[in-house]
Amino acid sequence: MPLKKRFCFILWLCFCVMTIGARGQERLDRDAALKKASAALSSQSFSEAIKICLEQLTSAPDDYELNFLLARAYSYSGDWENGQRTVDRILAKHPDNTDVLLLGARLKFWKKDNRGAEEGFARVLRLKPDDAEALMGLADLAAFEGRWNDALNIYQKIIQLYPEAAEAYFKLGRFYQGQGDYQKARENFQMAASLDPANADFRNVLSAASARLPKRYELRYQTMIESFNDGRKDYLSQQLVFQFELPRKIGPLLLKYNHTRRFQEGDSQVGLEFYPKLGSKAYGYFDFGYSSQALHYPRSSYLFELYQGLLTSAELSFGYRRMNFPAESLSLFMGSFATYFGNYYAVWRWYYKPGEETRALSWFAQLRRYFAGQNFIYLGYGRGSRPFDIVTVQDLLVHDSWIFLSGLVWYLWDKIRVELHFSRIEDANGPRRDTFFITTGYRW
Repeated sequence: MPLKKRFCFILWLCFCVMTIGARGQERLDRDAALKKASAALSSQSFSEAIKICLEQLTSAPDDYELNFLLARAYSYSGDWENGQRTVDRILAKHPDNTDVLLLGARLKFWKKDNRGAEEGFARVLRLKPDDAEALMGLADLAAFEGRWNDALNIYQKIIQLYPEAAEAYFKLGRFYQGQGDYQKARENFQMAASLDPANADFRNVLSAASARLPKRYELRYQTMIESFNDGRKDYLSQQLVFQFELPRKIGPLLLKYNHTRRFQEGDSQVGLEFYPKLGSKAYGYFDFGYSSQALHYPRSSYLFELYQGLLTSAELSFGYRRMNFPAESLSLFMGSFATYFGNYYAVWRWYYKPGEETRALSWFAQLRRYFAGQNFIYLGYGRGSRPFDIVTVQDLLVHDSWIFLSGLVWYLWDKIRVELHFSRIEDANGPRRDTFFITTGYRW
């Protein structure tokens, strides 16, 4: 081979090697960036994932994996418009990709485009019949729109097709929780936790289903001490409660006996609480008390409050209470808004006393942190004339106050109840009151 041709061949060979090497290095850089962006997405560092994807897409704008990861990062960060644009761009080249179609349907659901979401999930099912994620999306959409029978049927279909789908049991538990059927909610949460024991949400959300309408017999005893900073002797109160479930899942009934000693005089009260189920996502709270002596307790009292569930994790209530003391009678209106989010339960409650000259409205807020089962700790704060439940005639002497409280409720071995509570009430025109009580109980 002539020297000139040999030289040209060597130059061409070097160029090929350098080109292949550059492309290989570019591929290695792209794979490393994709791995880094995926890790950022998993750790919810959405802005970091978006930045990495955009940098890589400048040199490879049609890269499917980078575009799909970018679409998810936009969507999960709440930037739904950019997420939708990225999804549309991918679908223009991959119109039958069910993963991208699912993300697009979820985006429409989050944006409250219910019809668009339904069409998106249905399109996935036409391409991939019995797809669990698409069925789950249709069930969630039905529950959101209040089509409870449709939602229930779809959740049950998913479990029939995929009996080890922990997420399906979890969603079905959420459905029953929203319907107020806490027993079935608990059963499905337990199944989800058993199928995916590493999922902390599955274990902890069981408390939400058990917080209302418990299904076991329970016997409780409480001792309460109230101390004041004006030198008076402490008040001592005791309570005995027996709780049991009525037939046909009507709701639990609590029989109560209360006794208090104040100013060297004792007084007793008998009463009951009842939590009847009133329909889909609705239940009532009824309380009645009677004292023959009526030295401290009202002669008679009653309360009825209606609770209505909203969506799958919130509820509103409105109620009326009447307390008939020997010297006067008292009427109160009350209500609340509460919601579960993750392992937490937050409630805001208000009280209104007609005819009160000043500060007729009082309010109270509490935050609970649930752990496994029905175990939780709580903090609360309120302001107003009486931002607490009125129990005795002495409570009527408070007119302008704030309250702080904290405590815990814990079940040992799922049977023995321990409850500790501390609260402080500061009255602008009266003494400070510190209350401590301890409750022990056993359920079976």
